Amino acid sequence: MDTHVFGFAKTDAFDDVGQTGMTSFDSASMLRAAWTGGKNYHLNDDRKYDAIRVRFSTSGDDLEEAIEKALRGQELLRSLRTFGADESISDAIEAWVESAHHSLEQVRTYIQDHRHDSEYEASRLRDIEEHFRDDYAHGREIRASFSRKFCSRLVKLLREDDPNDPLELTEYDALLDKAQAIFEDTFPRELEQVRKQESESSQVSTFRQIWPLVKDYAEWIGDEGYLEEYRSTLRNKPWEECDCPICEEFGIEIAVFRGNNRNRRRGFHNTHRFYDLMERDLPKILVATPLSASMLGTGRVDDSLAGERCDFWSAVHDLPVSEIGAVSADGFHEWWDILPSDVSLAPSRMASRLAEFCARYQLLYLYSPNGEFAPGVQKRVKESDCTVRVFDSPSELRLAVLEELDYDEEFLPERTIQTDLMEF
Repeated sequence: MDTHVFGFAKTDAFDDVGQTGMTSFDSASMLRAAWTGGKNYHLNDDRKYDAIRVRFSTSGDDLEEAIEKALRGQELLRSLRTFGADESISDAIEAWVESAHHSLEQVRTYIQDHRHDSEYEASRLRDIEEHFRDDYAHGREIRASFSRKFCSRLVKLLREDDPNDPLELTEYDALLDKAQAIFEDTFPRELEQVRKQESESSQVSTFRQIWPLVKDYAEWIGDEGYLEEYRSTLRNKPWEECDCPICEEFGIEIAVFRGNNRNRRRGFHNTHRFYDLMERDLPKILVATPLSASMLGTGRVDDSLAGERCDFWSAVHDLPVSEIGAVSADGFHEWWDILPSDVSLAPSRMASRLAEFCARYQLLYLYSPNGEFAPGVQKRVKESDCTVRVFDSPSELRLAVLEELDYDEEFLPERTIQTDLMEF
C-alpha cells in the first residue's frame, strides 16, 4: 500500500520515510518559512539566515512617518543592491538622492501642465493611480521613494481638481513642500561615512561600509533584535554560494524581506534547497526487471512478479523509497499496473522509452538474470542523467539499494506498521 503524508517537511526526519514505509509527502512549510519568523533564508539544513527586513509604511502611519519610512527604505535597498553587486555604495546613494530630488522637482512642473488631463477625471481612484504610476515618467520613483500614502494624497488632489473649478496650486505645494522638507533634512544619512571608508580602504562594497546603513535603519524601524542575524547574513553572503536559478538571477534580493515578490522567490528558493537535501538523502531509485512472455496475463505486475520471479520480488518488494516494476519496449510497468497483453524487448525502443521514464530518477537498479538489457539500453538511460546498476542476484541488488540509502535490514519498515496503515 502506498502512503502519502500531508504536512511533512523535516530534513532531520528523512530516516522516518524509510522506517514508516512512507511513499510520498507534501508541505508548504519551506515556502511559508520565507515570511514567518526568523531564519527564513535556507542555504542547507545547518545554515539558515535572516533576510533583512526593509519595511513598508502601514495604514496607521501619518504622512510624515510614511514618507520617512519610504525614504529610509529606498536608501537601504539601493545600498543593499549595490553591496550585492560589489559596486560603490556611496555612488549608489548619491545617484538615488539625485534621482529622488529630480523626481520631486519634476512633479511640480507635471502638475502645472497635466493636472486637468482627462485621465484624472476617471471615477475610480485606482485607475487614476495606475495612470500616474505607469504613464508618468517619474510616477514609480515618487511612489517608491516618498511612499504610497504620499502618492495617494497627490492623486486624490488630481482627481478633485476640476477644470471648471480648479484647486489652488498651493494645495499641491503644501504636500510637495512637506515631502521635500523631510527629504532634505534627513537624507543622505551615512553617505560621508561610507565615502570615507571607501577612500581609506581603496575598496567598495565591504561589510564595514554597508553595516552602518543596516544598523541605522534597523534601530530606527525597531528591528534591532535582528542585528546579530543580519550581521551573519551580510558577512556570509549566502546568495553567492547558492546555485539555484532564483539566487543566480536575483542575488541579494532573495535576502531582502520585503513585498510578496521577494518573499515568494525566497520561499521557492527554500523549497528548492529542501528538495536538494531530500535528493541527496533520499535519492529517487527505480528497481526493475525485464518483462517476459511467461509473465503476461490478466492480473497486475506485482502478482506476476511474485509468481514468476519470486526471488526478485521477495528481495525488493519492501525496499523503502524505491519504485518497483518491470520493463519492456513499451516502457516501465509499475508494480500496480495491469499487465500488457503482449511483450517486446526490442532494444532500440526499450532504450528510448526507458530513458524517457528514467529522466525523473537518479538511480536505476536492474535485475537482469539473462542479460536482457543490451549495452545500448544502458547507455541511453545514462544519457538521461540516471545512473544504471545491473545485477544478476536479487539479494545483491537488495543490499546495494539499502547501502545507497544507508539503511540496514533492521531499519526497514515492519509489516505490522504497514498493515496498520491500511486501517485509515
